[in-house]
Amino acid sequence: MSKINSPFSRSKISFCSVLNVLLIIVVLILSYQNYRLKSSGVFIDKPVIMSPGEKPGEVEFYDENGNKLKVNFTNREKDVLLCIISTNCVSCKENVNKWKSFSVQNSKSYDVVFVNADKSSDVRLFKEENKWVDKIYSIDEANMKILKINAVPITYIISKNGDVLFSHIGKLREELKNL
Repeated sequence: MSKINSPFSRSKISFCSVLNVLLIIVVLILSYQNYRLKSSGVFIDKPVIMSPGEKPGEVEFYDENGNKLKVNFTNREKDVLLCIISTNCVSCKENVNKWKSFSVQNSKSYDVVFVNADKSSDVRLFKEENKWVDKIYSIDEANMKILKINAVPITYIISKNGDVLFSHIGKLREELKNL
């Protein structure tokens, strides 16, 4: 068999080479744009929560009957342990014992407030499993932004004067023991 060198077969090869080069250029451009977006804060690799020293001010919660409750974290009698959960969240359930232990040890100094950030979850079962929890409030998206809730669980300790003293996202280990 003789090898046929037709212009058509050569153009096919060069066309594929050009496509490969263009594909590499497109990938490089997209990678650079993605890097720029990440570094500008448009995409957040790690959820952002309130930092110590921030003041959340006044927020609105909703009780189990849907009644609106305005909560101002400044000028309180006690500091607040604010536990932000979803009742379906495994890490949230694991944090409950640590929150309970902290609450029992510090009941004279802290009010414990539970906020369910997941509208689709049912708080009744959670309350049955955790009878020490008096109330679980829900929160709307506007107030979630004030408290910088974009993931759960979040643990905040807010001083009587309204300053965030401690903030933690995710499963607690020993963090509350050091406070």
